[in-house]
Amino acid sequence: LARHAAPQTPQQLSQHNCLFYSYFRDGVEWTFLSPQGPTRIQPNGNYQVNNSDAIHQATLDGLGIANLPRFMVDAD
Repeated sequence: LARHAAPQTPQQLSQHNCLFYSYFRDGVEWTFLSPQGPTRIQPNGNYQVNNSDAIHQATLDGLGIANLPRFMVDAD
């Protein structure tokens, strides 16, 4: 976020490095819900692992933006 502005729309994630959980049931596509309906995007990124704790730590370390469950990130 220090290098690029915080995304205001799902489409702006294309300007960021996104971190992926390799076992995510929806695959690479991320879905965002709004009153207008769902928005689906395929974010770009160079970090993919099968451990959500590793993605959480990588996000905190500034490697990119992740799609994680709220219970994992609420305290942060």
